[in-house]
Amino acid sequence: MIKCTECGHTADKFSIICPKCEKKHTLSRFDIQDAIEEARAAMKKRDFEYALEIYEALANEGVTEAEREYGSLLEDGKLVTRDLDRAMSYFFEAAKKNDPYSAYRYSRLAARTSDRASDFWLTYSALLGCKEAFTPTAEHYSDMGDEESAGYYYSLAAHGDLTDAIVTMAKRYYSGIGCEKSEPYAKWYLDKFTLPPLHALKLAYKLRSVKAELPPEPRFTSKSRILRGLIRDAKKYSLKEAHLFLAELLAKEGSADAIYSLGVLYAEGDVCEVRAEDAIRLLEIAMEKGSRESAKYLGDVYTVGKLVPRNIDRALSYYEKAADLGEGSAYEIMGDMFYEGRLVDINIAYAIEIYELGAREGDASCREKAEKLHAEREGLYKEAKSSERTNPECALESYGISAAMGYLPAHKELARCFECGIGTKKNRKMAFIWYGLAVDGGDTDALYDLGRCYSRGIGTHYNFDMALEILTKAKRYGSSAADGELSRILENKKRGMIRSLFSNGIRLIYKKKFEEAFELLSACAEVGYPEGSYVLGCLYEFGLGTVTSRTKAFECYNAAFDTGFRDPRQAYKLKILKMAR
Repeated sequence: MIKCTECGHTADKFSIICPKCEKKHTLSRFDIQDAIEEARAAMKKRDFEYALEIYEALANEGVTEAEREYGSLLEDGKLVTRDLDRAMSYFFEAAKKNDPYSAYRYSRLAARTSDRASDFWLTYSALLGCKEAFTPTAEHYSDMGDEESAGYYYSLAAHGDLTDAIVTMAKRYYSGIGCEKSEPYAKWYLDKFTLPPLHALKLAYKLRSVKAELPPEPRFTSKSRILRGLIRDAKKYSLKEAHLFLAELLAKEGSADAIYSLGVLYAEGDVCEVRAEDAIRLLEIAMEKGSRESAKYLGDVYTVGKLVPRNIDRALSYYEKAADLGEGSAYEIMGDMFYEGRLVDINIAYAIEIYELGAREGDASCREKAEKLHAEREGLYKEAKSSERTNPECALESYGISAAMGYLPAHKELARCFECGIGTKKNRKMAFIWYGLAVDGGDTDALYDLGRCYSRGIGTHYNFDMALEILTKAKRYGSSAADGELSRILENKKRGMIRSLFSNGIRLIYKKKFEEAFELLSACAEVGYPEGSYVLGCLYEFGLGTVTSRTKAFECYNAAFDTGFRDPRQAYKLKILKMAR
């Protein structure tokens, strides 16, 4: 009984239309189940007219079980006039919803008009687990010459205790058809019978003395190939449920391509509702198995914000993975993103690097874009060189654009413009930055300029160690200017050290540590430091830290005078005498 949701009327008998308000019932799952049970009860009571009325009404509403039952009645011509075309239509609707028996019956009826459709639905019903389909499917593969697949389905039928299939498997093992030849395995199948059928008696007699052995699990090595063929047909016939079911079966075989295809089906929602989490999970599994298409698809997903919130960093990581796996188009996508500033900051230099990577992988589009940008940035550089004297502001701008596009010679020229004030005010900090960028990019000619910045404090603090390291490297690359700059900073370093020794010597004299002062000043005199020679002479003359020796004192004074030192008022002598008291 069904209660009308519109008027509340409850009818004694099933009807799609409410007899009181004449509104069509909205059937719940429980209503449908009750109606099916009512139809079966009517069949037992031999109230065939009422049972048929229920089956037909439910079948027309798309209830799978009713479609199968009513289709069977139409096919057999029992209780109703036989109508194979109508039976086919009901079986087809149920088969599209993956009903195994309906798929099998549709395949048998479709054989009247289309062998291809019949073969598809026969094989599909067997994959759905329809026992009635196992033997016909086995015969189909045997006719095609695929005896291994035939043996697989014969064995399934045999395990379902179908007599003919049991005998067939025994004969196949006895003769080695589609499997290894084995009398013990053949005997195992015949032992299923208490008394073998007549057509198996002769084989049973031959194997009477053979000891039975359990045969191995049947193999279905061509399953992946068969599934792919069925998927093509399911797509051709727009069979969404079949397409999804077959794709899920194929994915269980474990190939990266099959897992990727199923992930896309879940993501696109064309054959089922969108299943975002399952789609992402499958695509990542396929990517780890080496599917470059999966990595690229995941990049697209996170770029567009489809299935998941947009995440450009993750998108780029997936594109990089796709590129590593050999997907050339991923390089172009990343390059375009940085070139156009699409969802990321514009970075033409990086875009060119990415295009070059793609070109090396053989992507023609990446090669074309890289060559175009190379020509553009080199053209800007040449234009800047030619217009530097006549239009320095324009030259500066062209250098800047060329440098931003990653052209190394432009980095150094832009730094020179900032250092010398060409087309702009002098900006030594910017000069230092661009010289550094030039060196980081691999411009060995810029090593001297960067080393000079450190040695002279141009745009940065004086740093002897950095200057020495960079200028030495520049010298190794053949820069004569770097050699001269090295000599200058080494000489300055030497003078600084000597001045430090001299200052420490004077400090020791002040502290009346004359012997230690004498040692330091002797070192200064040995390297030719004039003030050091003169003060050492004073120590000899006054006998401070050493034995008095006017001869050595005059030698030191003369050495100081020869190098240009003068002390006309004897200020040093007076200061030392004062400190020595």
